Parts: sequence; C-alpha cells; structure tokens
Amino acid sequence: MKQGIPFLMVLAIAGQLFASDKVRITVNNYTAESGEFVIHAAVAGKPMELLCDQDSPFCSAPKPGEYWMIDWTVPTIEYRGDFVCKDVDLYRIAAKGERHSKVGEYCLVEKGSR
Repeated sequence: MKQGIPFLMVLAIAGQLFASDKVRITVNNYTAESGEFVIHAAVAGKPMELLCDQDSPFCSAPKPGEYWMIDWTVPTIEYRGDFVCKDVDLYRIAAKGERHSKVGEYCLVEKGSR
C-alpha cells in the first residue's frame, strides 16, 4: 500500500500542472502579418490576440464568431523569442450532442503586452 501513495501523489500533481480552463471567446477578425496569423478577439469584453505561425500544422485563421478557448495554464511558451505567452487551443462550439472540433493552437496575448 505504501507504494501506491507516491503514485497517487504524482497523479494529483500532474493533474494540477496540466489543468485547463475553458472560456468562451469571441473572434472578431484576423490579419496575416509576417508569416503569422493575428486573431483579434475578446473574452468578456477584454481584447485579446491569438498568434500562430502560418506554416505550423496546428495554425488556422478562424472565422468570426463564438468559440471555446482552452487555456493550458502550464507551461507558458516563448513565442518567436520575443515574449512569453499562454498556450491555448480554440474549439468550435458544437450543437448539443455533437463533439467540439479543434480549430487550432495559439499563443494568447492580452492587448498591449507585446
């Protein structure tokens, strides 16, 4: 039984490290700048930008509308060596009974911090 306790602690710590938050986000539009998509959005009226490299397999330019944003709280990532940001995923909001489909992976930046 003593061997099981450390394993449970490792699972609990790992769960905390990779916990995520789901937030509703409104995508207003996007621009293509220097090989990256800059998605202009807002969460509860607070302006945000989502960035991704156009040549990345997980980068896409979402259409304006409502999405779920999954905020992977740990770890933060360094974006192009310029600044540190949160790694987030965007999902289409599905109708009842349907699965939310992933739109892409982005670097979340609050307006004015880059």
